[in-house]
Amino acid sequence: MGPAASAKMYTDMVVLAQKKFHALQDTDYPPILLYSLPLVGFDETGVTMADTVKKQLCDGARILEKGGSDFIVIACNTVHIFIDDIRKAVNIPVLSMVEETTKNIVQLGIKTVGLLSSQTTRDLDLYQKAFQAVGIVSLQTTINEQQQVPELLRT
Repeated sequence: MGPAASAKMYTDMVVLAQKKFHALQDTDYPPILLYSLPLVGFDETGVTMADTVKKQLCDGARILEKGGSDFIVIACNTVHIFIDDIRKAVNIPVLSMVEETTKNIVQLGIKTVGLLSSQTTRDLDLYQKAFQAVGIVSLQTTINEQQQVPELLRT
């Protein structure tokens, strides 16, 4: 995804390698191919041009596959609405934050969660559908509250 999301995810992976696997030297870390993709047709509300965004994501996944990636992780919740298309575009696994988050919530025994997201993620019930399928109640923003979310993300 774009530079801020990509940088955060990479930093989180470095910290995880240090904490969980005691990585210290450069050789202690796995090789990571990072492709930062500032999308056309995407803004703080989410997807504004679906076909354009989907094409860029599928093309980006192919670039990662050709680059030698074993699997793909996408550092953006909203674009997971295209996860099936991205998975069809490549022959390597594409992990889903929605699926992994849902699994973790189930493992923790949590029954109700609050969700702050982009307008697109909210409107398409991306997480709500996954949560509902396993009996998790999802509290979402009202329309008025949702209009404040982009400002919250900037602070």
